[in-house]
Amino acid sequence: MAGRQYGATWTKMRNQRIRQAADHNEPCCRCGQPIDYQLPGNTRWGPTLDHLDPLAHGGDLIPDPDRLAPAHLHCNS
Repeated sequence: MAGRQYGATWTKMRNQRIRQAADHNEPCCRCGQPIDYQLPGNTRWGPTLDHLDPLAHGGDLIPDPDRLAPAHLHCNS
């Protein structure tokens, strides 16, 4: 998938999945602690998504949304 197309697709999917996680108050998949979904995603404890099937092990760059789990940026880095 080309860079711009990938970026737009990922951004849309990411935003939808994070909204879903926030609606259900899902905790961090790495540490199990609550995520403050009001924080920006580029802050240490802000929300991001973790690929449950790592790219290094054959996971898809843009996986099914069910294969993405919310995590703190710090925990997922």
